[in-house]
Amino acid sequence: MPSNAIVQRVADFFKSFPPFDLMSEEETLYLATRTQVTYVRPGEVIFQKDHKPGEYFYMVRSGAVDLVEGDEMIDVFDEGDLFGIRPLLANDTYRGSSVVREEGIIYFLPLASGKRILEGNARVAMYFARDFASSRKGLRTQGLEAITLADVRKDVLCGTDEVLIRHAALDMSERGVGSYVVVDDLRRPVGIVTDRDLRVQVATGKVPLEDPVTAIMSSPVRTMAPDQSHAAYLIQMVERKIHHLVITEDGTSNSAVVGMVSEHDILAAQGDHPALIIREIRSASTREKAMKWRDKGDRLIERYLEQDVQASTISALSAAMNESVYRRVAREVEQELGPPPCDYTWLMLGSLGRREQLIRTDQDHALVLEDQNETIDAYFKEWAERVCAGLTAFGFEPDAAEIMPTERKWRSSIAEWKERFSSWIRVPDEEHVLQTTIFFDFRPIDGPDERSRALAEHIYAECDLHERFASFLARDGAETPPPLSFFRQFIVEKSGEHRDEFDLKLRVLLPLVDVARILALQHQIMDINNTRERYLKAAQVEPTNAKLFRDAAEAFDYALKLRGSVGMRNETSGRYIPLSDLSKMERQSLRSIFEIIQSLQSMLKVRFQLNYFRS
Repeated sequence: MPSNAIVQRVADFFKSFPPFDLMSEEETLYLATRTQVTYVRPGEVIFQKDHKPGEYFYMVRSGAVDLVEGDEMIDVFDEGDLFGIRPLLANDTYRGSSVVREEGIIYFLPLASGKRILEGNARVAMYFARDFASSRKGLRTQGLEAITLADVRKDVLCGTDEVLIRHAALDMSERGVGSYVVVDDLRRPVGIVTDRDLRVQVATGKVPLEDPVTAIMSSPVRTMAPDQSHAAYLIQMVERKIHHLVITEDGTSNSAVVGMVSEHDILAAQGDHPALIIREIRSASTREKAMKWRDKGDRLIERYLEQDVQASTISALSAAMNESVYRRVAREVEQELGPPPCDYTWLMLGSLGRREQLIRTDQDHALVLEDQNETIDAYFKEWAERVCAGLTAFGFEPDAAEIMPTERKWRSSIAEWKERFSSWIRVPDEEHVLQTTIFFDFRPIDGPDERSRALAEHIYAECDLHERFASFLARDGAETPPPLSFFRQFIVEKSGEHRDEFDLKLRVLLPLVDVARILALQHQIMDINNTRERYLKAAQVEPTNAKLFRDAAEAFDYALKLRGSVGMRNETSGRYIPLSDLSKMERQSLRSIFEIIQSLQSMLKVRFQLNYFRS
């Protein structure tokens, strides 16, 4: 056994890095006492790909270790990094080999001791189950690897706004590239010209070759930061209907251009990708073919869930596929009925609006019409019936509460919508609070964004005028039934179809969603309706509660992925989970989430003085 001095040094080192900072002093010393301190030299192999785990997982004290698969380096671990942790999470072989790059000290931590701590410390268990399993280290072997600066095309063709179209076109032809980025003196992007712009605007004679590039450039430029995942880049391209992303130092147009990523670059790098599925859903020659592509999308999501891809990435992909289905069905209906008699904005509501559907569930959507009269309503009544039937054919069941534009009140003019929200906020009874929890998370997927923006501004202005409304919402969010009994047993359904099953939506997801919505209203976070993003934004606004909000963001991500995994496995919505389906680590992780929810609800009770609140 190592001396007390060595044990203390190991324990002190542990405390400087997660997840050891989540452990008690007793747990840290327990693990440090059993840790083997080992000196390693370059070239030594600690474990090999496809081998079964031994007795340890590992932490770098000094030096560096490469994780490799064949000739490809997957990752590098240096001071404070844990590696070889798969045996803690699953009885599986190693996905790569670990080879010492730089001499140093490696801590060999006994698996048995680590598992004992996981069983007794739910926060540490959730850290491993969520953060490590969904980290970039895992993504690198899953076809969603991050594009690093080494992968991004750096030979970006750039020039100032004084360059003539003729010269830009010649440069593009000589370099064999499909885009030309217009930059300022600090190399910040101000516009982009693509080969499509040349075809559509110049080759047709609309714009002379001797005009400056500003005459045909698109602005503002869509930018992203380096080191994002393939999926993140692809989803942005698909959603924005663009084929190029300019990569800048900080991901905004206020920093210098460092590279370019095109759709072709990514599709060439990976053969199985979400962009192809989304494109085929949109352009398939028949609805039946589009349905098959959407089914392929489910299989892709299922594979990502199995590979522990981050829930926020999967939900963004799922949302993009679902929106493609919705828009396709709407276009088909409008071809049958003819052009709409007035402009409209189509809103997604609830989990659809928050982009939090990993699997297809029911429909929640509404229409905001430019105007309303008998002719307009007759058209959109037929439109709604056909659209909802088409969505049902794609596997999106009609909403049980009939919150769909087939109901007259859910296809209203902007004036009617404003009045409806005002009435809910001014008279916040139980029914009105319920309606707001569904409708406040709306997001436009078709039609002018300005109309939905005007509606959002109206809602926040009304909330400012009627501060009591926030207290009603807070009370609703703080009164979710507790997930555990007095004896710390999971509370399950007592009767009905789901008897003895745990309601993950009611007892975990909804409380987290509700608190995030209240924080968004309180801090006027108008442009964000995703629960995870709301918590992360709230963490910036409230530094004193930043850790709690970041924990809540991670907890929500974990619970959302758990629901998706259960749903895919059981071919259900994933809402109800038989307790026998939950592993010991999943139960521990959920208990940790319950603690986070309890802290959030306690915060609401103090903030809104709910103990003194009377309706």
